[in-house]
Amino acid sequence: SDLAYELRRLYLRDQATREGWRGSARFRQEQQSLLADLHSELGDDDYDAALYAEGRQNRVMVQSLLGDSPAQAAGARVGDEILSYAGERIFEPIRLVRLTATGDPGRAVELRVLRNGEELRLFVPRGPLGVRLRPVLRPPFPGA
Repeated sequence: SDLAYELRRLYLRDQATREGWRGSARFRQEQQSLLADLHSELGDDDYDAALYAEGRQNRVMVQSLLGDSPAQAAGARVGDEILSYAGERIFEPIRLVRLTATGDPGRAVELRVLRNGEELRLFVPRGPLGVRLRPVLRPPFPGA
């Protein structure tokens, strides 16, 4: 639950401060692990709502496209909010980067984006998209 997560986060912060590793790569990794556990416990829609309620960034926006990139060729545009990649909801840039590095390189996968309030399905080859990403805070989007 959200409250159990908050308590675990407080204990992590306390432990890291006492032991002198707060702000370190280990601390960030432990925080990501807590968020991954929360995501597993809550599911996509409730996790999205929990991130938003905390004021945490819960969307990934295309900030810029590299010329002749796979994303550009598929029709992605600056300002698109990436909702999912290969069927996996995206809430933070690192998750998208990790997903692009899995599976069969070059195999077409679905990239769902939100553009001007409309959900679009684009198809990109699995691998680097050739985009610069920016995390943003948006109201929850159920069922994305």
